[in-house]
Amino acid sequence: MRLGAILVGLSLALPSTASGFQLKRTDAGEVVRWETAQVRLLAAPSVDGLTGGASASRALLDGALAPWLAIDGSPLAMESGSTTQDAVGYDTEAPETNRSLVVAVDRLPEGVPDGLAVTFVTYRPETGEIVDADVVVRTHGVHYSTSGERGRYDLQSVLTHEIGHALGLEHEPAVLAATMFPEIGKGETAGRTLDADDEAGFLEIYGQAGADVAVRYGGCSTAPGAPGLAAIAGLLGMLALALRRPFVRRAVLSIFVAAALFAVPAVAEEGVPAHFVAASVRADLVVVGTVRRVESRWTGRWVETVAEIEVRRSVGQAPASLAVRTIGGEADGVGTWVAGAARFRPGEKVAVALARAESGVSPVSGADGVLALEDDAQEGDSVLQAVRWASGD
Repeated sequence: MRLGAILVGLSLALPSTASGFQLKRTDAGEVVRWETAQVRLLAAPSVDGLTGGASASRALLDGALAPWLAIDGSPLAMESGSTTQDAVGYDTEAPETNRSLVVAVDRLPEGVPDGLAVTFVTYRPETGEIVDADVVVRTHGVHYSTSGERGRYDLQSVLTHEIGHALGLEHEPAVLAATMFPEIGKGETAGRTLDADDEAGFLEIYGQAGADVAVRYGGCSTAPGAPGLAAIAGLLGMLALALRRPFVRRAVLSIFVAAALFAVPAVAEEGVPAHFVAASVRADLVVVGTVRRVESRWTGRWVETVAEIEVRRSVGQAPASLAVRTIGGEADGVGTWVAGAARFRPGEKVAVALARAESGVSPVSGADGVLALEDDAQEGDSVLQAVRWASGD
């Protein structure tokens, strides 16, 4: 556990001066998006315990939808509501009964990234059309606030972020000020307000950005030479926006602290990403091996994918072959997407930080708990050496 908290800070980059938004696409490359102009998101009764009642839940949803509705050029009409339904996922046998929900649960389903909330997006693989999106908020061990109270997570910021996923936006780890940045700190309300990058991503899916937007979100120059004053000013401005987030200020400090420790051979020389080490510290076991088979299947409410990994070496006892389960994928004409979930390809060599559960094993922290390797022998040994050191073994 020695570097667990510190190393997380190393995964945070300075904010980009260019567009960094990322869109969800189908396996065939189609952009995942709503085709209907009217999108409704309904609060289930389980949310009322977090807000104080049905009317408060709807007001919270209105607040989370508002910044997306305010984007100039948006063709979507989004509205909130209430419902007695609470079933997450999609019913293919009675599609007319499906509703896009916000649901609060004690623990998130097995096979999704662990965090405050996830969004189950159901889409048509052949076109990318979204047909359902359910936001699932975890309550176990988490304290929320609807007023930005210090020491608690701001529920409106969490929902604003998850609505971005429901619209087809992926996480944006390169832009710290973005609402779609994958982390949030306690007492932080900045996520209620969209960054220019969030708006650009939305318009890339649903509208025409236009010349003015193109200037704001155009790529940065790759020409060599010293940066101009305008570029420096822009970078400082983006950094100032990012530093409005309390956890970003702590992370920047941790970067400097960790830099002093980064001479540790097990971490620095082997180049093991900090996010993977942080996931490994929390894992029940870490394996290195080759993905032999990947199979996706429809489970009745969502698509589940199982990757069979031939284990070469491990930290912790592991069999010669492991079936690693994740939620997401495409099967039987239906696609399920959960942002941040791990994806595997047959033949690739990987290191995976795994958590045990009743249904089997799943990657810790989703994609952050999976590391692609060039060589599962020498490189795999280096990864496991870093994991052992960070875990204090």
